[in-house]
Amino acid sequence: MQPKLENKGVIIVTLATGFLLTFCQFLLITSYPAIMREFQINATEVQWLTTIYLLTTIVFIPLTGYLSNRFSTKALLVFALLCMAAGLIVGAFSQSFIQLILARAIQAVGTGVILPVIQTILITVFPKERRGFALGLLGGVINVAPASAPSLTGMIIDVFHWRILHWFMLPLVLILLLLAVFYMKDVLKKQAARLDILSVILSAGGFFFVYF
Repeated sequence: MQPKLENKGVIIVTLATGFLLTFCQFLLITSYPAIMREFQINATEVQWLTTIYLLTTIVFIPLTGYLSNRFSTKALLVFALLCMAAGLIVGAFSQSFIQLILARAIQAVGTGVILPVIQTILITVFPKERRGFALGLLGGVINVAPASAPSLTGMIIDVFHWRILHWFMLPLVLILLLLAVFYMKDVLKKQAARLDILSVILSAGGFFFVYF
């Protein structure tokens, strides 16, 4: 049994969002040597571009249960793509390493908010007998992104400046944002939810202290 015709747009937008957000996580890895030279930093410091992305994502992942109950699926996905677009713009214009780290953190907010919800969206949209296929499809899409990102970005920075990577991704994110506005539907039911602020603070602090 195939998913309903009206849900195919939801599936495409959801999978494309998962791919782009995962791709952006590995966007700058091949450009680390160029970034080190431009900002005069060492290899340990440049790793913060990856570390801050992962830490920010991890901090927001526990909030997805509350957010998915409090806000519509469409709103969360649009918010995630807006964060990614804003982060790419800040990164493209960053004049210091701190600004570039901030850009990565903004991008990671969107990833942390929506990436855990993507699996739930697909399970909800696909019929029960097709959920295995849905999860396999998601796994394939998510695994392609980290495998292809270093190769594609490496070819780009061989010819252009590393900042072009942001301008390369921005149109794709904006196109997907428009598709999300028109084709994404609220497939998850909202429920009453309460946010435990203390738990959020302790969780975030714990993740950061574990790293240090």
